[in-house]
Amino acid sequence: MKKEREEPLELKLLKVLKRRTVLNEQLKRRIMALEKGYEGERRFDKVFQGSLGNCLFLNDLHFSHDSNYFQIDSLLISALGIHLYEIKNMEQEYFMEDNKLFKFPRYEISNPLNQLSRTELLFKQMLQKYELRVDFNPYVVFINPNFTLLQAPINKRIILPTQINHHLQSLSKKLPPLPPTKFELAKEILSLETTERVIREMPTYTFEELRKGVSCLRCGGLNTKREYRMIKCLTCSNVNSLDESILHTIDEFELLFPFERLTTSIIVNWCNQEISPSIALRILKKRYEMQKTKRWSYFVPIETTKK
Repeated sequence: MKKEREEPLELKLLKVLKRRTVLNEQLKRRIMALEKGYEGERRFDKVFQGSLGNCLFLNDLHFSHDSNYFQIDSLLISALGIHLYEIKNMEQEYFMEDNKLFKFPRYEISNPLNQLSRTELLFKQMLQKYELRVDFNPYVVFINPNFTLLQAPINKRIILPTQINHHLQSLSKKLPPLPPTKFELAKEILSLETTERVIREMPTYTFEELRKGVSCLRCGGLNTKREYRMIKCLTCSNVNSLDESILHTIDEFELLFPFERLTTSIIVNWCNQEISPSIALRILKKRYEMQKTKRWSYFVPIETTKK
C-alpha cells in the first residue's frame, strides 16, 4: 500500500492561470516556491522509497482537526512505528540562532521546526480523538544536497543532507515484515483525510478575462493549431489527438471553475472556437453524462451519476 504524491492543487491552478492571464510578481514567485517544494518532495520519494522496504509510505496527507488544517509531507509506517517527515528543498547557507533560522548573511525565515511542532501536536490530538494510540517520530529532512546549516544544533528532529544515508541505513537494518495491524492503521489514517485544500494566494479571475484556446499536453501553452483530428503545438511541436487535447483543456476549465456547469457552448468558447458544438458534444459524451433541464443541457462526470 502506498499513497502516491500528487502535484499540489495550488500549483496546478496557478500554472494554468499563468498561461491564460498575467500574474503579478508575487504570484510568479509563489509558483517558483511551490515548484521547488514539489521537486524536493519527489526527490525525497526517490531516495527514501527506493531505499526502504517492509514499510508503507503515505504521501501528501491533508487533515482538519478542530477547525485547524494541517498537511503531512510523508508518513512512513513500519513494524517498529511511524516516522513523520516535513520535507524542505532549501539551498545555500543558513544558520540557527536562538531557535531562529536565518539565510546567510542574516535574513530570517520561518523555522521549519516550528511548523513540525504544530503538525506533530495536531496529528497527535487527531489520533487521540479517534482512539488511535500511535507513537511516531517527527523529522524535518533537508533533502537538497546544496543545503548547508551553519552552527547546526544537535537536534534529533533535523536530518541534514549529509545525514540522510545514515538515517536510511539505520532504518533498513531494523525493519521486519509488516504485520496486518499496520496495514489496518494505514487505512484508518487515510480514512481521516479531508478533501479540503488550503490555497494561500489565489487571484480573482473571471471566464471572460482569461485567454481561450486548446492547451498543449506537453508544455501547457495555448499556441496550438488544429490539423483535422490532431492538435499541434507551434511552440514545442508536440502533436496529440483532437479528443485527448480537448479533454485535457476541459480538465483545466473544471480546475479553474469547479462550480460552473459544463455545457457544449462554454467548452466551444473555452477552446477559442477551434471545435464545433457537435464535436464538443461528442467528446464530452466520452467522459460525462448529459443532464437535461427545461432550459438547457449540461454535463456531469459519469461517476457522479452512478452514486
